[in-house]
Amino acid sequence: MPEDTANEERYRDFYEELGDKYPETELMLRHADRSHRYWTVLEELRPFAERNLKLLDLGCNDGVYSIPYAKYGGIVRGVDISQSLADKASKKAAEAGLAGRCSFISGNIETLKLGDSFDVILLSEVLEHLLNPDDAIQTIASHLRTGGTLLLTTPTPLFENLRRFDVGYILTVLRGKKLLEEQMIDSGKNETAQYGIKPRAYRHDGYYPKALVRYVESFGFGHSKFYTIAFHARVRRIFSEQRARRLPVVKLFGRTNIGLFIRR
Repeated sequence: MPEDTANEERYRDFYEELGDKYPETELMLRHADRSHRYWTVLEELRPFAERNLKLLDLGCNDGVYSIPYAKYGGIVRGVDISQSLADKASKKAAEAGLAGRCSFISGNIETLKLGDSFDVILLSEVLEHLLNPDDAIQTIASHLRTGGTLLLTTPTPLFENLRRFDVGYILTVLRGKKLLEEQMIDSGKNETAQYGIKPRAYRHDGYYPKALVRYVESFGFGHSKFYTIAFHARVRRIFSEQRARRLPVVKLFGRTNIGLFIRR
């Protein structure tokens, strides 16, 4: 059995090694399809950057979103639990001549206290990995100014076939009562194994769209936009990706949740 990451020390050690060895940004940027999650998040972020708004990027990786945000005109503070990734992000920002607009530190999102407030907070593909998601949302609420925007993305339970796209799944989504499907992944049996990362069991939950909206709203948010992306082939045979994202009901059945939430 792989070692679990159920306590903070093992959790931090795992993500430090992952950050040091796994080229996540390089792999993500290989997706040229403009409907991919990476390009979708940048499209949602860009209007905030062009208004020179201040972004807190939680789980910032090596600056994969922070640095483009700064290039668009925004100001960024990036936080990642991996010191290796914070260092990589700082180096990339300096090389791009953006050190004055970007800063990066290592920190635990669940206990973070920066003593500052932000116009926009990004939490992309992070919530599903956390030991204490409630603490992370509370951290966000405490760092986001009133009227500010949280941009949140998570996998849905369709991710890696955690749930099948069938009648049972459709009914669960529409009822909106179930928040997530819990999942533990063995890093020794997925794509990270080829990079020499020690086998560990880590969380990779899938969140149901309607219940996720209500969950975030319970922390003092309203939502201004919510949709999913990366639709199942059965959906794409009927609707284009962009059209499916806009259609009521249909927009709930992709593999990735995208939500913009306003701090009340």
